[in-house]
Amino acid sequence: MKVLGIDPGTITAGYGLVEKPNSSQKIYVKGSGTIKMNSSDQLGDRLLLLLNRLNQLIEDFKPDEIGIESPFLGKNVQSAFRVGEARAIVMVAAAKNKIPVAQYAPTAVKSIVTGNGRATKIEVAEFLKIAFSFDITNVELDASDAVAVAICHAYSQVDKIR
Repeated sequence: MKVLGIDPGTITAGYGLVEKPNSSQKIYVKGSGTIKMNSSDQLGDRLLLLLNRLNQLIEDFKPDEIGIESPFLGKNVQSAFRVGEARAIVMVAAAKNKIPVAQYAPTAVKSIVTGNGRATKIEVAEFLKIAFSFDITNVELDASDAVAVAICHAYSQVDKIR
């Protein structure tokens, strides 16, 4: 099973691909990166760029399923709305390509991947380096977060969005 994990955003979105052979509990990190959008561009243009890049990633990676991080509702409501808009684009790309999507709370991702639901982004990246031989050199934290989402999904496969 191949899982594409997405850490959604409207300026930077992370992605990570993992593979878990059906007969094994072992997970292999196959790729990661970020989709960068220009903050001075109109939101609609950034969302269109995100949709196009996601469609290209889906075509290139051919994932069986997609995992996304659910929004973290902090103090900035506008930021939460923007993440929600980016999440909707991920769901549209998945629906267009007939790929199931599941969502995971950030604390659940951190807990499943590191054992600590309050781990920092840096701690998540360091854990991925140790536990999954994931080379974090030159990897942005949005990409390592997306890898963590993919790993979380590969292990749990619950809470499917319908």
